[in-house]
Amino acid sequence: DTAELLEDPLLGELEVRLLSHELTVDDLPEDDAGELTALLRELGFGSAVDRVRLKKALRERRQWSLGVDDEAGDVAGRSISGSSSRPPRDEELAPPWDLRA
Repeated sequence: DTAELLEDPLLGELEVRLLSHELTVDDLPEDDAGELTALLRELGFGSAVDRVRLKKALRERRQWSLGVDDEAGDVAGRSISGSSSRPPRDEELAPPWDLRA
């Protein structure tokens, strides 16, 4: 999946067009109010099919970078190293032995 995201020629073309405006994929807005669609049109992606394919690729890229579980479709809550991103519970901070004994 990662190789597909990195080798998508349409995504590569988007990155080239963004760089010409000193922008990156990370600068793209979510498409809540159609802002992403308007930006893609302004960048010259006139085909609705290409815009949908780009949105899909961007969504997959964002999910991958956030550690979304593709099979379950929900956030796995992991950092890049695979460990949990939540703060440790008190019992996890305490040593495994009881010093009060």
